[in-house]
Amino acid sequence: MPQGNTGRPTLGLLYEQYPRFSGSVHAPILRRVDRFLKTTLPGAYEERQHRAGSVEAADRLLTDVVTRLKKRGISHPDVKNFVMARCNPLSRARKTLPSFDQAWEKVQSALERFDTDAIRTEDVARAAVFTAA
Repeated sequence: MPQGNTGRPTLGLLYEQYPRFSGSVHAPILRRVDRFLKTTLPGAYEERQHRAGSVEAADRLLTDVVTRLKKRGISHPDVKNFVMARCNPLSRARKTLPSFDQAWEKVQSALERFDTDAIRTEDVARAAVFTAA
């Protein structure tokens, strides 16, 4: 199974609807849980639409968190990546990965309970320095 194609069909459906969708924020999670579907093309397309809906719902929650952070004065270019990294349920998962639906449910619940008051500008800037290196 080629590793490079995973996650692209789901993001492709979102890019068709929203050409400026921030797919790179969600790609690290999709790369690990969005796999090839062993079903007919119509069935796979329906499942991809369901998965795209899950990612879109998480993106709406992510946008809400980023908006709340910006209202607090935290406006860093990497703030979306920072928040998504904090909500990534796969950061310590090595051997057993959850299913797609389980992973995105965990992402959505983490985004819903994300505490914007605990985040400082220095936290985001420090994380951005580590990712750039």
